[in-house]
Formats: sequence, structure tokens, C-alpha cells
Amino acid sequence: TQTHIDALLRFYAEVRSFFEVCVEFLASHHAYCNDSRLFVYSFYRLLYLAAVDYYSSVDNWPLEADVTQFVRAISDAPLSEALLMRILKAGAEQSVPIDAADAIDLVENLSKRASISSPLNGMSCQHYRYERFTGRRGSSR
Repeated sequence: TQTHIDALLRFYAEVRSFFEVCVEFLASHHAYCNDSRLFVYSFYRLLYLAAVDYYSSVDNWPLEADVTQFVRAISDAPLSEALLMRILKAGAEQSVPIDAADAIDLVENLSKRASISSPLNGMSCQHYRYERFTGRRGSSR
């Protein structure tokens, strides 16, 4: 029904927003993590790219079968270009402990996941406004 579709679209918007906030938080607070390997893995964990057992291994809740369904639902949420650009920007900054290769690998994994997703509106990536990301006016090309 339309009510269910609207609820799912709101869920997708919340997931997309959550991903953007997580990436911005990690990139902005990198000084608190000295281990670059752990820092990169934090991206994978927060963006639900880690192994499924990571999300239920501590207290066995939710059940692993449920986690798989949750991750599948989260995977169908469209990405935003701003999210991908922020990850790449973090990889380009010398002070952030994620190098360019790891940032590109992360973007590649997110892009692969988005390419096999089946969002309701048919868009696997949400476009952003150029000046919102860069602070400058102009086209994104």
C-alpha cells in the first residue's frame, strides 16, 4: 500500500542521512583514533559493509537471520553523491587516517552494493548540489 511505500521511503531517507552523519563524524573527529586500520574498519562497520556476524555477535541479538534481513533493507537505501564525495575527500586529506586507496575501495564497495539494490524510486544514488558540498557556486562537472 501507499502507506507502506511512504514508510519505506522515509526509512531510506533516514539511512542515507545516518550514513552522511557517520562519515562526517569520522572525518571530523579523526584525531581520536590513532590506528588507521581501525579507523578504516570503522567506516565499514558504520556503513553496514562489515561481516553480518559483527552486528549480532556481542549478545546474539538480533538473530543472525534477522540481521541479514536488516542489512538487506539498509542496502536498498539510495546513496548520496555527497556521501561518496565526503569519503573521497577524507581520503585526499593528509590528516585523516584513511588513505586514497582505502577511500576508493570504500566508495567502490558502496557503489557495488547500490548497483545491485532495488530502491522503490529506481534511484540508487541521490544527487547533491555542488555548492552544498564545496561551498562554491557553479556546476558539478
